[in-house]
Amino acid sequence: MVKQELSQEDRDLISRLEDGREKVRSLKECTNTYRKLLTSILFQFADSQLAAASAFAGAMQLAPSLDNRIELATITRDKLEMTRQTHGLLGELDLNLKKYFSSHDWESRVNRHAALGYVRASSDKRLNALMYPLEGWCDVAVFTYLMSAMTCIQLADFAESSFSPWAELASTILETEKTHCGYGLKFIDESWDSKEDTLELQASMNYWYHKVLECFGPENSDGNKLYRQFKIKSQRNEETRDRWYACIQEELKPLEIVVPAARG
Repeated sequence: MVKQELSQEDRDLISRLEDGREKVRSLKECTNTYRKLLTSILFQFADSQLAAASAFAGAMQLAPSLDNRIELATITRDKLEMTRQTHGLLGELDLNLKKYFSSHDWESRVNRHAALGYVRASSDKRLNALMYPLEGWCDVAVFTYLMSAMTCIQLADFAESSFSPWAELASTILETEKTHCGYGLKFIDESWDSKEDTLELQASMNYWYHKVLECFGPENSDGNKLYRQFKIKSQRNEETRDRWYACIQEELKPLEIVVPAARG
């Protein structure tokens, strides 16, 4: 993100939001800078849920049991509902969301061995981890857990957002995402049947860990600083990343999966 010059109107809003007592309640009643930042966050979240829904729907054929297919179907439906609710917050801007939805390929993926880093790889705003394809059930299990754990950390931060409708929605969605995280742990736990499974799960962990890690963004990000100035986010990228790392280290310890080094 290019470093942004703030107007006096922006600085006045930042001052009013500083102590956390004042909240923004409408995208039409804020500065252009705030609206642009918040809209970018909402599209990134909604587009990521659409791309994730596509991934989980396609992964159903990999599920080893009927229960697992039902669980993936549940996650898929939840992701689509999260998108619908987030689009609802954007509705007051009179955007043509139907056209936006139909003009993107939510099933598009890059080569599995591509290294996207922080460079945006799609015309939509999904997180780059959602540009990579899934291969096999162990891959689905690890992906489900790591992505859901990451989303929980991000939603917990958004639940403190200065835009109160988004803060309220993020708090509600967080509870659903915790359920998805539980599914991921369950999928991993159920996959320990042989030495081959162990090796496959660890290979998937080694692969997806770095992809999901990058979802938190780079350290010392000017964009993140701007989000924090407007109280749209409260945590630095490295703070949310480290919380995620500590969480997955703790939760995966009983399953004996080795989590790569904290900063990859």
